[in-house]
Amino acid sequence: MSKSSILPCVRSLGFSRWAVFLGGVLWAVGSLHPAEAGPVVLDRIVAVVNDEVILLSELEEERIRLEKERKIVRGAVPSAIPSPRQQLVRLIEKRLELQAARREGIAVSDAEVDRALEEIKAQNRMTEADFGRALAEEGLSLPQYRRRLQDQIMGGRLYEKVLKGKTVVSDADIAKEYEEHGDRYSRAVEVRVRHMFFASSPDPLQGAEAALARVGRGEAFADVARSVSQAPSARDGGDLGFLARGTLADQLDQAVFSLAPGETSAPIQMSDGVHLVQAVERRGGDRIPLDQVRETIAADLKKRMNQEAVDRWVQDLKIGAYIDIRL
Repeated sequence: MSKSSILPCVRSLGFSRWAVFLGGVLWAVGSLHPAEAGPVVLDRIVAVVNDEVILLSELEEERIRLEKERKIVRGAVPSAIPSPRQQLVRLIEKRLELQAARREGIAVSDAEVDRALEEIKAQNRMTEADFGRALAEEGLSLPQYRRRLQDQIMGGRLYEKVLKGKTVVSDADIAKEYEEHGDRYSRAVEVRVRHMFFASSPDPLQGAEAALARVGRGEAFADVARSVSQAPSARDGGDLGFLARGTLADQLDQAVFSLAPGETSAPIQMSDGVHLVQAVERRGGDRIPLDQVRETIAADLKKRMNQEAVDRWVQDLKIGAYIDIRL
């Protein structure tokens, strides 16, 4: 089974710290394959957290997880991998959280882990054999995976307990967010675009300039496009319909969104030829009525407040703990 076929499972506890999903847990706990091991390093203690230790091997495991996560995010600019010390701080925070969960009497039974595993396999349409191969690809045993999944579920329950009654979004909060950040809740601006393209004439630039001159003398852009444009849209008068920002190539996109309705660009020379674009009309950009985005704003605020509350709580845990970093 390829890694790209591993999909998120149905169970998610809402926080990046303890998100539960098959690939995430697999990659989060993946151990070194023999081919990746390189020079043998004797394990040693890199941090003491109250009465527990974090080993160098755990930090190395975290490094590998982050590198694998970075490689599987498609279509996104890879984020920088945290430094070893930053990775260690996160491991310390996770250890403090699990210690707090045990103090609170939060436990996850084997039966609950069994149910979570079945949900993961069902959500990803994986047979027992598929699941076994996915584990093997990551160098994991089933007991290792179960332990990590148990920790994930425990951490999520702890957050639910920590946050209970502490993050309430009021109507006033929603109204303030809407007023201060209304641009986040506006309809996307779209421009209806007409287009001409010149590639195969002896002088594409000369052809574009001649077409632009005809438009300048009052001929309709659509009529000129039908007569001289070499683009497939010529038969439609160059009409490309309404386009959102980012739909066209960068040079064309910038030109289109800099034009007022009715304006035509200067010739735009690109590697494939010369283009002319006209902005016919604009729509969107108006703020969506509050009643239509109230639930979205409330969810955004709830998520933000939850994360801030958890961050404060973790800082309190660190202040009250014995932590000795030996990296």
